[in-house]
Amino acid sequence: MNESFSVTHDGSTTIGGTLNNYNNLDSNTASQLSSSSTSSLSSSNSQSGLISNLRRIFNASLMQYLVNLKVSDTHMKGWRYYVLFGWLHLHYMFIGWIINFSSTYYSNDYTASTLSSRIVAPFGFYGGWVARVLNFPLTLSIDAMGSPYELFIALIALFIVLIMLLPFLMVLKTRSFFAEKKEKLDFYMIIYSFVMLLMAPFMMFVMSSFIDCNLNDYTLMRFPSKTCYGANNIVLIVISLVGMIVLCCFSAIYTFILPINDLKTSLPFQCEDSLSTMVTFSVTLFRILFMFVIPPQYLYIRSIVHMILSLVVAVVQIYTLSYFRRFENTIHFASTLCSVGASIGVLVSSLVNSKMEDMMGIAMFFGIVLGLSLIFSIIGVLIGDIYTRSIMRRIRSIMKSPSAVVGHMASRNSYSRQDSYSTEKESAEIYLSLENSLRQLKLFLRFCSSAQDIELVVSFIKGISTKKQFNDPKLITTSAIMIGHRWNDTNRYNFSLYLLKKASRLGGNYWETLNMHYRVKQFECF
Repeated sequence: MNESFSVTHDGSTTIGGTLNNYNNLDSNTASQLSSSSTSSLSSSNSQSGLISNLRRIFNASLMQYLVNLKVSDTHMKGWRYYVLFGWLHLHYMFIGWIINFSSTYYSNDYTASTLSSRIVAPFGFYGGWVARVLNFPLTLSIDAMGSPYELFIALIALFIVLIMLLPFLMVLKTRSFFAEKKEKLDFYMIIYSFVMLLMAPFMMFVMSSFIDCNLNDYTLMRFPSKTCYGANNIVLIVISLVGMIVLCCFSAIYTFILPINDLKTSLPFQCEDSLSTMVTFSVTLFRILFMFVIPPQYLYIRSIVHMILSLVVAVVQIYTLSYFRRFENTIHFASTLCSVGASIGVLVSSLVNSKMEDMMGIAMFFGIVLGLSLIFSIIGVLIGDIYTRSIMRRIRSIMKSPSAVVGHMASRNSYSRQDSYSTEKESAEIYLSLENSLRQLKLFLRFCSSAQDIELVVSFIKGISTKKQFNDPKLITTSAIMIGHRWNDTNRYNFSLYLLKKASRLGGNYWETLNMHYRVKQFECF
């Protein structure tokens, strides 16, 4: 029995040992799996952290580069620069209007039958002639000169070279070799960007020559002897489309480079940030691209595209109101609504005068297109002016009467030092009453130009700048710009830098942060 017991005991022991081994094995395996999982998770976190760090480094480097690209030691002052930059804006306003009824024709062939068969416009012979005259700033009448096909190829090659100068100049600006010549390089980049923006609509028109196709016979509108999809033209279509898309995108960079944010210059249409102007210029060029991609047989589709894109620009303009002078916002908004009116007029004309009758066409052009353009531009002026005036009046009255104790100030025309003290003292109450209208407050800070309004705003900012509730980065940035450029005090730049650093700590999206960094760099240079 002892042996049996022993055997049994041994068996039991053996089984128990085996079970223990299995338990030990399972424990080791679990430990290894846990260790492997932890290692894998750690590796994954490490890779995620590395990607996050690389992204952060890239964003910081890109932002620093864009700030250096934007900041310029060149302050353009004088009536010549005022006229040139005013011309640039008026040029794009006019181009944005005339492209609604832009059309092309070929080789000085003015006969009505030819023009009608080529479907150049819904305005007939006489109305089409007037439309082509108005389109001169876009076309420079190059399509009416009978210019050879080869000349357009040479022009496209030249334009591609000019377009690709931008990356070259941007690389040059990063080279330390040119640090001593930074001011000259900045000036050359501004002039280059200005010239490219001024030429861009004409360049787009020339490059569209190889995609402007007549579906009636599949020949080019400007070169009837050339087929749209011939072997040679296919290559030119690809080159033209790439060139046009790149130019549309680069136009945003050209606009960004221009010193239209520097209030030390004497330029018109100075703005807090370039976004609205970039959208306006780029969309105008994209409209030229879309217009000629759509065949002339579908004029009504062209009109619908123009109308939609113009409405998009109008919404951006009325929402941002980015220009420091109130009336300049009104001018831009009115010109965009004028384009909306013209697109509606062309849409109606293309549907009503489908047979291209001459008398009907000229009546539609002068009565519908020009009439709607005028009506919509007047509506734009009224909306822009009344809207901004109402904002100024409302915010001014609140700032002049921050509490019931000083409520009588709103009815007074004068603004004394006692009023200034009261506004500064009551700044927290003013901010609290405007907490749901911060956008209107920001617009008031941007538009204020009279001595009384500036004194009012400075008192408010001095009072609210140290308060915790003053925590909107966009409003703080606008306040810093106003203090730096409108307040006549020796410490204004230090105060602006204090506000901008406060805004930077609060954060914002990439564009807002870029604007903050640009303003910090700008004020540090003053």
